[in-house]
Amino acid sequence: MMRACFLWAALAAEPNPDAEAGVKAFAEGRYDDAARILERAYAVAPDPVLLFAWAQAERYAGRCDVAVPLYRAYLEEEPPADVRALAREAITACGEDPDRAAEPEPEPEPEPEVAPDPEPEPKITRHFAPPRRHTAARDPWGHALTWPGLAVAVVGAGLLGEAHRRRADGEGAPDEQAYLDALHGAPVLSRAGIGLLAGGSALLVAGVIRFVVVAARGRADAGAPAAATASSWQPRIGVGSLAWQFELAPRRRRALR
Repeated sequence: MMRACFLWAALAAEPNPDAEAGVKAFAEGRYDDAARILERAYAVAPDPVLLFAWAQAERYAGRCDVAVPLYRAYLEEEPPADVRALAREAITACGEDPDRAAEPEPEPEPEPEVAPDPEPEPKITRHFAPPRRHTAARDPWGHALTWPGLAVAVVGAGLLGEAHRRRADGEGAPDEQAYLDALHGAPVLSRAGIGLLAGGSALLVAGVIRFVVVAARGRADAGAPAAATASSWQPRIGVGSLAWQFELAPRRRRALR
């Protein structure tokens, strides 16, 4: 009651309807209403006396966390000594040290940085080379048949020649034993040479036929209709050489030749 009378006396000099209503609510024990009304009154007329009254209402309403900062703000206004003592007692009653400076408000946490969306990767346009034409020089099967067949045929011919040499040496032998020594192994060499020569020749002939077929197919591909251009060139790579084919103008029809 004494504190309510003090507030009445402090606010009598400058009558304020909200201030009077707040002090009345405080005297009647309606501390929540008093705090709300006095806060509104202080917002309209920021008088230090209203600040102290508002802090008192908040403390009696059980909100020391709100009242203590209001008391400290009031003490910064250098109030009279008796009211200053009341404010310090109120801060002590709330369990805090009136001589300790108010703790600064924590800085707001920085907002997390949002990584920008990655730039879309550039589209890669792939240029596909036109399919190569069939040429005899690049045919793997033709080479696989021809060169091994030639090698086998050469070996067979060598064995057959060695057999004929031994037979010739035997015919010129001075006696029977020399004749038999000269002919030793000649029949085996002859049969092996004939077999290898026949097999190698077969492979060689098959390779040649393969080359002929592929060459004919390449000529057919070259004569197929293509995109007509006034001047065009196409590279053609052969085995061990580089040949260039120039087509200066589209082929004329047979009737116009």
